Amino acid sequence: MALCEVMIENDNDCYKGDYVEERNNLSIDIHDYSNFDSEIKYCNEIIYKSIIVKDYKNNFFAYSPIFYNTGSTYSLDSYESYKTSFYFSTSNIENTSEFNKNIKIKAITFYHPMLAKYFKNPCLNIEETKDYFQYKIKRTEINKNEININKNNISKIVMSGSCSVSNKDQHQSININTENYIKLYLINEITYEEVLEYIHEMHIYLNAYFPIALKSYETYITTSNNKELKLVHKHLGDIKHYNKIHYSIIKNSFFEFIEKMYLDVNYRVTQDKNKFLPLEFKIPTSLEDKFLFYFRYIDMYIGEKLSMKEKKKASNFRRIEYFIENNKDLFNESDLSNIYFANEINSLRNYYVHDGYYIPNNKFEVKNNKTKILYKKDMDYNWLFDITSALKFGVYKLMYKEILGLDIDESELKIVMNLI
Repeated sequence: MALCEVMIENDNDCYKGDYVEERNNLSIDIHDYSNFDSEIKYCNEIIYKSIIVKDYKNNFFAYSPIFYNTGSTYSLDSYESYKTSFYFSTSNIENTSEFNKNIKIKAITFYHPMLAKYFKNPCLNIEETKDYFQYKIKRTEINKNEININKNNISKIVMSGSCSVSNKDQHQSININTENYIKLYLINEITYEEVLEYIHEMHIYLNAYFPIALKSYETYITTSNNKELKLVHKHLGDIKHYNKIHYSIIKNSFFEFIEKMYLDVNYRVTQDKNKFLPLEFKIPTSLEDKFLFYFRYIDMYIGEKLSMKEKKKASNFRRIEYFIENNKDLFNESDLSNIYFANEINSLRNYYVHDGYYIPNNKFEVKNNKTKILYKKDMDYNWLFDITSALKFGVYKLMYKEILGLDIDESELKIVMNLI
């Protein structure tokens, strides 16, 4: 741990302490300080405090309104320990004036090496012929890619980058470094309590374009006073996917894709979040959970479609039947030749929902849409795996093509579906 000075809200004293940054968490031990109250016998509540930290080299400043107590709330120790996974940081002493609970945020900027694969850095132009390579570097940012949104509190999105050159040994070694960023400009300023929703939304959209569970964005916020602060938060992670193979599911340009997502979807709203939850590429672990997970989305999407088409609410059976009829290429011929195939899938879904995953004697009743028992079917988990895989691919194909209206490469999508 490194020595630091600590300032605490509603406290005029400055304390000595130690801090350490590890895995996007900031931990602090505050010396000669205690929250001890002789009247408190025990306390299970998390104690939050606004804390400012400055190290003795004056090159690290950090603040969080949600440091929580990780030590004992009553003890004989003369110090307390606090920790946070959400804090603002800056090395500019002037920017620390923004460290307070009422901080207002008007823009959010994301950096990551993977962004170079999403769009071309406008500050670097490379011309290649059989005789030479010509690198043209712009010293100032021009030709920014700007998308006007003016919806869901997003004013515009700017995608740009920077480029720098370094050389040594009398130009024997020349390095060109580029860095891309995406910046969200907000219509109305937001508080620190709201910012993670905007960050998470950006993560979802970027991962929907290249589904590799990408995290690790370096995130900065711009305050209402035009101060820039680095934000460390729980969505950060190790840069571990940068050099892996990236499958290009979506044929639309990245700019067209981002514009469509921010105009057509608002992932910060519960209704849209539920509707597009598979875009997080988070899936349950058990085969039964996966089966129900994908069945639910087919239920929802096909249900909406049939309600508009047939002017009435469709049953669960009618929804899965319609899905099978329009996606026969996803299923085995032996299954499609079974006239009760849709009944089998729907009956298993109903059994799991109402009776749980335990199937006595490894047989479940296959019923028609009027709940009449047709026969008992042996549970074949290889069959269930194939069905679940078909539903899984169908859900993503449905979302990308029909719901979002994107042009996709289905062969690439199949590869990705086999990897997650």
